[in-house]
Amino acid sequence: MPRLLALMLAVAVLIAHSGCASRMDPRHVRLPPPPTEAQRAQLGTVSIMAGPAGTVPIFTAPAKGAGAGALRGAGLGSGLTIAGGAVAGPYGVLLGILLAPVGAVVGSVVGAANAESAAQVEEKEAAIRKTMEELKIQETFRGCVTSAIHEQAPHTVLVPPESHDASTILEITVEKFGLDAPWSIDPPLIFVMTAHTRLVRASDGTEMYDDWLSYHGRPHPLNDWVAEEGALLREEAGRACSSLAERLVDEVFLLYLPGAVRSAR
Repeated sequence: MPRLLALMLAVAVLIAHSGCASRMDPRHVRLPPPPTEAQRAQLGTVSIMAGPAGTVPIFTAPAKGAGAGALRGAGLGSGLTIAGGAVAGPYGVLLGILLAPVGAVVGSVVGAANAESAAQVEEKEAAIRKTMEELKIQETFRGCVTSAIHEQAPHTVLVPPESHDASTILEITVEKFGLDAPWSIDPPLIFVMTAHTRLVRASDGTEMYDDWLSYHGRPHPLNDWVAEEGALLREEAGRACSSLAERLVDEVFLLYLPGAVRSAR
């Protein structure tokens, strides 16, 4: 029985990882209706500005030490035992509840054995947070959006914010970014980034577009994100920046995107 529960616990963790990845597929994210062609025709000069909200760095750490690993493992083990019993019907639910303490014990042993020491996890977390700070993600995203507009919508006339000559304000804010993961003992982490986008008429503050764009990358072990001074983290941040900027410009500024293509997004 303990070996069976340990195997079921491992399978549950794998399912959680795969389910998380599928839910976070950026191709499944839909945007609201874009500005109408009449609105686009009246954009005039456009200034790109940062919104009032700040950026929240994200780092979902693995279990820090054997104690934390045991707690997480116990939670996963008992939950899996009950869920497994539910598949068998009402009597299975009762059996699952009765066996939940056994699942918790097995899970705690597995968790304690697989968790890294708190010192190791904290050292890696510090390195990742340092890399995230160096990315200067808000300024970087503004640069990505500017480049995307020049490449994809060269008809758009951009003016610097300090000129006060803008007819339309494109307000962009990276509200959160970093590494996220399902709640588990030592899960792979996924790069995530969410940007809030608003298109506002400068003369009267009328809002023409408002939405949150999201990016979710591929899962990688914690050690991969730390390796080579955060090379993978920098690479994913650049990919997210370019992807979100291209999607933003595609939806907000392109005048003649076919309806069939737009509906497929």
